[in-house]
Parts: sequence; structure tokens; C-alpha cells
Amino acid sequence: MPRHIITAPADLDVLTKLEGPLVYLNGPIQGTDDWQAEAIAILGDLAPDLHVASARARSFAGGPERHMAWEQAFIERGARDGVVLFWCARETRHRCDRTYAAQMRFELGEWAVKSSIGLARLVVGIERGFTGGPYLHRRLTLSYSNIPVCRTLRQACAVAAELTRHETPLVIYPRDLSELFTLQPFGGKNNG
Repeated sequence: MPRHIITAPADLDVLTKLEGPLVYLNGPIQGTDDWQAEAIAILGDLAPDLHVASARARSFAGGPERHMAWEQAFIERGARDGVVLFWCARETRHRCDRTYAAQMRFELGEWAVKSSIGLARLVVGIERGFTGGPYLHRRLTLSYSNIPVCRTLRQACAVAAELTRHETPLVIYPRDLSELFTLQPFGGKNNG
């Protein structure tokens, strides 16, 4: 199947037509350079048949709720069959009225936990100069040894491409949160 580059606000119907793994590019959009275009080019060189989704849009008239629904659908597809690549791009244009990369930081925490229980494959890259980058690198390394942490965008793309070549683990999403926290009865004898 030919490679698809999907950017917001592409119709969600494209998800049903994709066959094969998808890399979802997650990271700051406002206040930084268009790192997504660079990642798409790198992935095109490394894995020309790989599908790539990016939330960076030239224009998005659908409003924030539609954009968030688009992002959620594509990040879940990448998590289910592919890789979610987080790139912590350094801030190049500061805005005093907005915390830089706040959404990405929240989503990274959310998906790091999901990856630790086998619900997603993640790759994280931290650009030199990303605010809090050394701390983030250390915390990910200590708490989430299953997540590769890279220093360059090219390295993060190469690791993501390589991970998509491996069989995707079977992911069974719970119907609700209670399934995650229900203790199963212990069938053996108590040793205490």
C-alpha cells in the first residue's frame, strides 16, 4: 500500500482505509519550528511505505474540539498499530500568555503510563534547549525503561521506523477503567 501522510484536519474516514503501521507525530506546534515536516521527510527516507500522521495543520476551521478528536483518533491508531513519536522541540518563539508544550507534556505522561502496561509503543526525542529536557530525560530513563529516549530527531525517527518493523503487540483496550483496577481472585494457596 502506498504511504499516506495525514495532517489535520483530514477526514477520520482515512483511518479505516489505512493498512499497516502508522507513526503519530506528537509534540509542540505553536512556538517552535515545523519539525513535523522534517520528521516526515526523514521517515520518508528511512521507511518510504510507512504512514505518518501529524496534527500540524496549515489551517483548521473545525475548532479545538474537532482538532482534539482528530488527534485522539490518530494517536490511538498509532498506539494500536505503529508508534507514537514524541519530539520535545525547543521553543523558538516565546508567548507570555501560553505555557510552552503543555499539551504535549500531559499527553507524554498519559501515554508513558499506557506504554508501561503494554497499551502503546513510544519513542521520545528531546532536542537540546527544550525547557526541562534534562529532567524529563532522567525521569523517563528511570521510570519508563521501555521507552527509547533519543537526542536527535533523525535518531527518534530511525528508532520509530525500526519499531514498526516488529510485530505489534496485541492491544486489548478495557471497556472502562474498572477493568484496569479489578483484582482477579488468587487461585493458589496463601503462603502467609
